[in-house]
Amino acid sequence: MNKAYPHIAIVEEEFLIAVDAEFLISSAFECRVSIIRPNQFERWADSDLSALSLCLVDLSVRSLSVSDGVRRLKRLGVPLIFTSVSEVHRSGVAPVDGAPVIMKPYADEILLAAVGRMMPDLKPRQN
Repeated sequence: MNKAYPHIAIVEEEFLIAVDAEFLISSAFECRVSIIRPNQFERWADSDLSALSLCLVDLSVRSLSVSDGVRRLKRLGVPLIFTSVSEVHRSGVAPVDGAPVIMKPYADEILLAAVGRMMPDLKPRQN
């Protein structure tokens, strides 16, 4: 795959959810998608994080690495989409106001629409 494609990361504790999201996004759009376990997320260098075009972050994970990582992503200007099973997050997440929250379980169309809204220049994959 061309490394010039936009790079989307998925930070998700549940592997099957991450694989499903990766498959949906990479099947729909011309992009690279990486799955990152929350405990690996903290080890990514700022230079690697700043190269991301978008990051989906699972809010169900209450680990220091995710909150530190989210703060780093925000500081680096990387757009975020949050996913959650908790109704508490439905109206947004401080301190990242304006980042969309997709409630799980989400429909395929909802995930793809959110990615498309956050990245309007993302090209659809030609099948």
